[in-house]
Amino acid sequence: DYLHANEPVSYLNITLHCHFGSRPLMAAQFDRILKYIRGFPDAWLVRHDELAQWIKSNNIREWTNRQRFFGRPG
Repeated sequence: DYLHANEPVSYLNITLHCHFGSRPLMAAQFDRILKYIRGFPDAWLVRHDELAQWIKSNNIREWTNRQRFFGRPG
């Protein structure tokens, strides 16, 4: 909720190891998290390879925190 409200271009990396995440209770909570995130119409759930391809296809270079939070130098 904080990222959505305050950092519209934020990136949240969620990694779940199969030895831990495939347990029923954890899998159920992970499912709840994904459904919650999908409730935001502008959220993009993407795999790492899809994100990398999108960055490559759009010729996006490194975007530093300084640029992100304080604007691009003129």
